[in-house]
Amino acid sequence: MTAFLLIDSGTYFSEAFDSDFRRQPDVTVLDMYDLPGYNLTGYKFLIVDGFVDQELMFRQREKIRQFLDAGKILVLGGNLFRNWIKKRTNRSNGCWRK
Repeated sequence: MTAFLLIDSGTYFSEAFDSDFRRQPDVTVLDMYDLPGYNLTGYKFLIVDGFVDQELMFRQREKIRQFLDAGKILVLGGNLFRNWIKKRTNRSNGCWRK
């Protein structure tokens, strides 16, 4: 298992964002619609492409919350449209922290 999990939207526009990550040996690429049945336990970083289906991510917010509560890191390459990332009280430098 690799340290990084890239959630790929599969859109044409995300290809430039994703292409550099795809070539790295420590990155696993996951289609966003496979997330509901996927185990995030072995990953340290969750990288989410900015064109991801945020309605899907909203439905998976508990899984993502557990990932973050375990002290792991999420990187979103876009704007937050739905509140699927719980806002932390200790915000600095655009990052939500525990």
